[in-house]
Amino acid sequence: MNILKKVLICGLILSVFCIVQPIRAQSADAIQLAEHGRGLLAKGDFEGSLKQFAQAARTEPGNMVWRETYALLRQVIKMRQSLEMEKNPAKWEYTARALRAFYRDNNLYKEALPLDQKFYELKQDAESALLLAETQLELDMNQPMLDFTDGLSKDTVSDGVTLLRAIALARLEKNDEALQLLQSVKLPEKPAGIIYFYRARIQSLSGKSDDALESLTTAFETTPPAFLPALKNRTQKCSDFQSFYEKAQENQKPAPKESFVKVLQTQSKIEESGCTGGSSCATCQHSSSCSSASASASCEKQ
Repeated sequence: MNILKKVLICGLILSVFCIVQPIRAQSADAIQLAEHGRGLLAKGDFEGSLKQFAQAARTEPGNMVWRETYALLRQVIKMRQSLEMEKNPAKWEYTARALRAFYRDNNLYKEALPLDQKFYELKQDAESALLLAETQLELDMNQPMLDFTDGLSKDTVSDGVTLLRAIALARLEKNDEALQLLQSVKLPEKPAGIIYFYRARIQSLSGKSDDALESLTTAFETTPPAFLPALKNRTQKCSDFQSFYEKAQENQKPAPKESFVKVLQTQSKIEESGCTGGSSCATCQHSSSCSSASASASCEKQ
C-alpha cells in the first residue's frame, strides 16, 4: 500500500477519537461546561478537561455526547500514562498511533511533536518521516520542516512528504518551487480526498485560486461521508485558505467568499458505510460488518 494512503487511512479510522463534535445538548449549563472543557483541552490540560465533561454529564445525564467524551478522555489519559512506561515496542507503537490520531483530530500538534520525534527516531522510515513533517508543518515550523526533510534519504521521501514540502515552500513565498514539487507528484489512479486537500492548499498559497477550489471539490467528493465534516472543519480553520475570505473590517471576522461557500457545500460521492459516528468502533453494533472497522484492523497489522 502507498505509504501516504496507509498513514491517512489509519488516521481517518482513528479519527473517531475527535472531541470536536456538534453540540446536541439542551442544557445551557452543560454546553458551557463542555466549551470550557474543550478550551482546557486545547491548552493541553487533559485532567481539567476531563473534570468539565464529567460535570457536563452530571448536569445533563441524558446526553450521550458528554458521557462518551468523558469516557474517551479517561481512555486518552490512561494511554498517555501507559505510553511513558511501555517497554514493548509493538505495544508502544500501537498506543502512540492512537494517541497521535487523537492529537491530530483535536489540533493538539504540540502534544504530537515529541511523540512524532520519538517515533521517527525509532523507525526512521517513510511513514514516521511523513508524520513528523506533517506535525512540524501544522505548527508553522516551515523552515525546520524543510531542513528535516532535506536530510532524508530518497527512499524515505514519500509523495506525502513532497506535498508537505510544497506547502511549506508556498508559505515562504517560494511559489515556483512549490508548484514544481506539486507537478512532480503523480495523482493516484483512485482519487484520495486528503491528497487533493494538500493540492488545494499549495494552489491557494500560490495564487491558483480556481485550481484550489477545483481540488477542494474533488477532496470533498472523494472523502467518505463519515469523515467529511471533519475535513470541512479543518478546511475552514486552515490558514492556507485565507485567499478565500473577504478582507475584514476592524474588529470583524473575515467573511468567506461565495465561491468558497459553494465548494464547502460539496457532498461526498463515496458510498456511505453506515458508520454511526460514535466515539469508538469497538462499541459499535455495526463493527462486525463495517468496512471502516475492517480497514482499521488491517492498518493495525501493517
